[in-house]
Amino acid sequence: MKFEGKLREVELGLIFYPQMRILNGVMINMKIAMIGWEYPPFKAGGLATHCYGLTRSLSDKNVKVYFFMPKTKHTVNSDRPNLVIKEVGETEIFPYDRPEDKALAGNFFEEVHRYNQLVVAKVKAVAKAEGKFDFIHAHDWLTMEAATILKEDLGIPMVLTIHSTEYDRSGWLDPNQWFIDIERKGMEKADGIIAVSHFTKRVIVEKYGINPEVISVVHNAVYPVPEGKKQKIVLFLGRLTIQKGAEFFLKAARKVLDYEPDVRFVVAGVGDMLPRLIDQAVDLGISNRVIFTGRLTEDEVKHIYGISSVYIMPSVSEPFGITALEAISAGTPTIASKTAGVCETFNNCLKVDFWDSDEMASKIISLLRYESLRRTLTENGKQEIELFTWDNVAGKTIDVYNGMDIARLEKQLKEREKIYKWNQKLASRAYEPTLTLKTKKMRKSKC
Repeated sequence: MKFEGKLREVELGLIFYPQMRILNGVMINMKIAMIGWEYPPFKAGGLATHCYGLTRSLSDKNVKVYFFMPKTKHTVNSDRPNLVIKEVGETEIFPYDRPEDKALAGNFFEEVHRYNQLVVAKVKAVAKAEGKFDFIHAHDWLTMEAATILKEDLGIPMVLTIHSTEYDRSGWLDPNQWFIDIERKGMEKADGIIAVSHFTKRVIVEKYGINPEVISVVHNAVYPVPEGKKQKIVLFLGRLTIQKGAEFFLKAARKVLDYEPDVRFVVAGVGDMLPRLIDQAVDLGISNRVIFTGRLTEDEVKHIYGISSVYIMPSVSEPFGITALEAISAGTPTIASKTAGVCETFNNCLKVDFWDSDEMASKIISLLRYESLRRTLTENGKQEIELFTWDNVAGKTIDVYNGMDIARLEKQLKEREKIYKWNQKLASRAYEPTLTLKTKKMRKSKC
């Protein structure tokens, strides 16, 4: 009712507010300048999957989305009339690279800064040619600089989606203060923040000092992956960084092989820990049962999900974990770290402490041996996965936009009320001396 009342005030012309455009509960003609870093087929993590699903579903809900991203060797196309992909400059930096990476140590900061400056110029040019945007929506630290500049220069509200923080990426071990400072500045400037889990919201509040009232939690979703013919494969898929916990996967593999010697363990992905993990497999004496695939194509990822018997996500810190949903959608029973955001909202998976390789091994063996357990998790998981759609994510994101509009509307109404009361006060002060002067003249004439 409060929402409808504010809309009624807009309709009556009590306040000019062009951003509020809702028809039958659906926002129309809203324009979003969304700034990202990756988009399929250029994909290095869950950020690309999220941006792909969100932009397409917002477009389906009559929201006009301009998605700004770095130009890459891959051609990025839009198959939605309300979705426009704007490529900006070129970069060799991946979304989760760190300045310690030797190949990037010299130009990391310059590349990120240059991209943000190019985005600012591009967004301003589009706004000048095609009309003002209603919101700037940025994703993670890599795009915060551009978003804050555009918010101030164009007077456009800023929404920020946090997929991970520096604390997550560092595995909570020696986080880089440079990243933390950028993240804090961006969060403080944002008019609204979307966290991908309640876990991430707590980190934002406790570590960055952000007001929890401006933070909304919107869990991720999944595009279902087809199921294949299952083989005796236990899968890890993700970036090979300290955050993702692949070393605990290998420790568990060593213990599983004592009981299930014919199982193959697949480590799919790339990252700075790859050489160390290969050495670890050799030291554990399991190198003949572990396959390191390197980077996989999208089709290869779907295939390995489909044929695996168990999927493991042993992340040290995982804000959400879209890969768990992808595996479950492919009919692959999943074991996830208790710290993962997905575990706070998804029930039909097994959960372990990332460091407990004994418990992890025990659950892997159980899933390999007991058909009833495997079938129960698979069937129930596929039913539950139907709740995790990008259409729902887009709807909740629109709710965030609307909520920000209402907050701004309430602020404007309060300011208007203050002005009205002030004008009344001035008017009464101006009237009182006139009344007194007339009274004096009347008294003199009577005398």
